[in-house]
Amino acid sequence: MLDKAKAMGIGRVLVTCDARNIASTGVIAKCGGAMESESHSQGAGRITRRYWIDLQDVRPGEPSQ
Repeated sequence: MLDKAKAMGIGRVLVTCDARNIASTGVIAKCGGAMESESHSQGAGRITRRYWIDLQDVRPGEPSQ
């Protein structure tokens, strides 16, 4: 997905995931995701994390470091 976004000329993407989803947070971090914020949903007790990935650092087929 990051390769396709970069090929389309998108310079930065926003990715979100549930804070309890350890696998997703690890993948996002490995791809260069920098956490921007957390938001709490009312009533559901869920926390959503927002990450930005700068595609300038992503080489085709490789996650950024």
